[in-house]
Amino acid sequence: MHWLLVLAAENPSPTEAVNDPSDFQLILATIAVFVIFLNLMKKVAFAPVIKLLDERKAAIAGGLTGLDEERAALERLRADYEGHLTRIEAEGHQQTQALIAEAKREAQARLDAAREQYLADQARSQEELATELRRARDELRGQVASLALAATATALKRPAADAGLDLGQAERLLREALP
Repeated sequence: MHWLLVLAAENPSPTEAVNDPSDFQLILATIAVFVIFLNLMKKVAFAPVIKLLDERKAAIAGGLTGLDEERAALERLRADYEGHLTRIEAEGHQQTQALIAEAKREAQARLDAAREQYLADQARSQEELATELRRARDELRGQVASLALAATATALKRPAADAGLDLGQAERLLREALP
């Protein structure tokens, strides 16, 4: 900067300084040094900075691209998850319906089995009752026949065997008379 002041003091007017050939050479030399310095700075200092900026720009662009890809992947995962939940829900509903249907079938089968058991027990009870009724009738007939013979023997005032009365015959007569 000092040399500019010296130059300004030696050349009072700007037009004279340009007209002087040594000043003109100085300006050309300064421009040449500046262009060389600029190219040198471009290669030495600016190139790494520009490279760093380009790398940073590429990294940001790659990050954005990666972010878009990850967002799309997350959307696909969310859609798959929702589809999976829907399938699980449908399967759960289907299994629940199948279990309900199976429980209804099982309940109906048990009800049918209980009804069959009831009917079988009822039939068996009726058979037992009929058998007991027949046995009681037969026993009652025997007792009535015995009583009738005893009453006849008493009425005749002699033993039933002497009167020609037989217990088997009396029971047969009662069976024929009473169904």
